[in-house]
Amino acid sequence: MKRKKSKTDKYADLRGEPGPEDGADPRTVFQEKSYHGNRKALQLCRQVQRSLSYALSELDDDLLASLYVESVDPAPNDKHLMVTVSPLDSEISPDEVLSKLHFVMGRLRSEIAADINRKRV
Repeated sequence: MKRKKSKTDKYADLRGEPGPEDGADPRTVFQEKSYHGNRKALQLCRQVQRSLSYALSELDDDLLASLYVESVDPAPNDKHLMVTVSPLDSEISPDEVLSKLHFVMGRLRSEIAADINRKRV
């Protein structure tokens, strides 16, 4: 009795190498990324950035008033925030800026806390 050729041999030329997405669920591979879960944290960061910019501009110190708040990001989560500031004048030393920021840190925190109202529903 003669053996039939298998169909896999017929299509061997058309097959490619297995890729990283082979065997994955297509519902998860082609799913769009959702950023809705991080919306409140990003909203808080924008509020803190706006409030901190106003608080720094109202200080009596010319050095701190000339700082620009570049970004506010959630640093592992929204309970801690990482603030990036930069001086508008490039001749200012970072050590001087840090020492003055540490001196007024309490006042800045109270200004931000007064401006932001987080309502958890």
